[in-house]
Amino acid sequence: LAVTYVFSPLGPAALLRCLGYYLVPLIIFRAVDNLYAVNRNSSVILYLFFSLYLVVNFLLIPIDSFYLVGRFRGLMGNPNGLGMLVLFIYGAMDLLAKLNPQRIDHRYSYVFKAIAILLIIISGSRTALVALIVYEFLYVFLRYKRLRIVIVLISSLLVTFVLYFDFNQL
Repeated sequence: LAVTYVFSPLGPAALLRCLGYYLVPLIIFRAVDNLYAVNRNSSVILYLFFSLYLVVNFLLIPIDSFYLVGRFRGLMGNPNGLGMLVLFIYGAMDLLAKLNPQRIDHRYSYVFKAIAILLIIISGSRTALVALIVYEFLYVFLRYKRLRIVIVLISSLLVTFVLYFDFNQL
């Protein structure tokens, strides 16, 4: 937080954003955990609420007033906020689908994941996009033990390519 406050040209506003990016996922995942512990049915209701939020934002895509300088902001104030919130919803919905496989159909889960990815991409939030890639990479890495060496090799090649490729020549 101190680095954000010292080096950001926005000063206190950047500090509040940084604090918000810390508190939002903490609250979302704590709510998911608490609701699931109290009542397993309430986690399905939370899943439906997240689904509704994604669908409403998806339906707002064609409306020009929900864009800020060419980037989709949906129901949020800015595109980066939308990207981060959708990213946290993506993770929470993934967790809820894993906790309730008998009540939440995996086909719907794929549809909502696709909507969330689309919203992150059109929001133009680079932080949310990188975090989504890291999330999926770690999920595959931790779930499929036989593919770990292949994943490490491919990721090493990608990192080497990104570090040593001169993008200015494009």
